[in-house]
Amino acid sequence: MQTLAQTVFQGKSVDLTDTWQYGSLISASLGEEWSGFGSTMFVQPLTQAWETVLQPSAASLNDKWSRSVVANWQTAFDGRFPFAASKSDASLPMLAEFVRKDSGRIERFLTTELSGVLHKEGSQWVPDKVNSQGLSFNPAFLRAINQLSQLSDILFTDGSQGISFELQARPVPQVVETQLTIDGQKLHYFKPDG
Repeated sequence: MQTLAQTVFQGKSVDLTDTWQYGSLISASLGEEWSGFGSTMFVQPLTQAWETVLQPSAASLNDKWSRSVVANWQTAFDGRFPFAASKSDASLPMLAEFVRKDSGRIERFLTTELSGVLHKEGSQWVPDKVNSQGLSFNPAFLRAINQLSQLSDILFTDGSQGISFELQARPVPQVVETQLTIDGQKLHYFKPDG
């Protein structure tokens, strides 16, 4: 049964989901007067069968996610800034290993294990309306992967990793001198009297 659910999770068509879609069409074609009958006869049995197949497989998939992504994420980023108030920074190359589009660990997991029930619309991951029937995604999970997808868009806009920014000094009456060191480059600003 797990193999059947995995094929749907991975985006491969199977008879059960095709039959469920066909049952829904038959039910809808009976009209409003017969909709209850159509649903009872053609949709509900297939929905129950799908849920029976789905539950053990979803638990197995959650375990695989925890082992292959979450555990490694925690090892790499627990206690590191910006994920925690810390003087120890998260490694940008390691972050790239997780969030890079098309090749990051998270994107690879989602596209290989969940492409049948979860897909991208623009830069947002959303559940597939048909194949995810009976499967509920934790809203916190969806928020997190979408936030990381946005982070990937910011960090890797041109394919390379990094964030470009500019600093512009503005005079403040009480500050006469400022020294700033970034990546070994020293900048010294001095405001003469006057």
